[in-house]
Amino acid sequence: MASSSKDSSTSSDSSNTSDSEESSSASAPRAPNTAPSTRPKDPPRARPRISYAGHPHLQCMDLIANLLYSGVNQSFATVVVGTEEATFVVHEALLTHYSEFFRAALQGGFQEAKTKTVTLKDDSSSTFELFVHWLYHERLPNARKDDAQVVQLFSIQGDKPVEPSKAEAKEHLCKSKRLVHLYVFGNTYQAAQFKTATLRSLFKHLHKVGGIFPRRSTIAYAFTKLPNNDPLCRLLVDFYCLNEDTFSGQGTDHNANFLYEVTKRWYRLAYGDPDMDIYEYQLSLSDYLDN
Repeated sequence: MASSSKDSSTSSDSSNTSDSEESSSASAPRAPNTAPSTRPKDPPRARPRISYAGHPHLQCMDLIANLLYSGVNQSFATVVVGTEEATFVVHEALLTHYSEFFRAALQGGFQEAKTKTVTLKDDSSSTFELFVHWLYHERLPNARKDDAQVVQLFSIQGDKPVEPSKAEAKEHLCKSKRLVHLYVFGNTYQAAQFKTATLRSLFKHLHKVGGIFPRRSTIAYAFTKLPNNDPLCRLLVDFYCLNEDTFSGQGTDHNANFLYEVTKRWYRLAYGDPDMDIYEYQLSLSDYLDN
């Protein structure tokens, strides 16, 4: 019995010693591994190219994103505008993508293709500045998103003082004028998408302001620069004919082509379809957009 008790005690001491060694081993700090890693470093990830090729209305985002982020092989063109010779430096890819005129000038066999400089003597620098804004944002200036100075280009009222009661109406007139001039610029320099953007904006603007119709000088400018059947000219004629407030009491000192088209359109609206009520007829933007 004494021997058994001694063996048990010896076994217990051995077990305690083993547990103590394991505990000591587990709690001992490990020496840091200073050996150099043999694993090769991962190569730097290339920035994925953004592409919206399957969505034509998003191709602008594709073009601009890759222009701004790539920083490689970027080419710029200088455009000198107006009598004051205001100078703009613009990504050539944007100009040539959106304007057939600039594509021919900068990529064709002309001197401009060598110098990368185009001169537009007969245009307004403010109009071109708004065009450049649209190139980079694919939208016209917006008071909620853009700098106030750019937004004000839409409603320049000149230096003459304006009565507070007439200030809002004059602002609407100035914006209509600006949009017409932008549209004509887009037509002159063959920027189809820019034309569509300005036409959409003018359509919404005319409906928003109701009876505040563009000035005679604005209408004359449109009919002098554009053919009578141009979508913008047709919009001006239709809006004039279908707005009773603007039609009644107007004089005959309008542009002759405009008055001719108004007379034809009024006759068709009044007598062309006996089932149509001219005063219930509503304009549709789709009637003025090129297919």
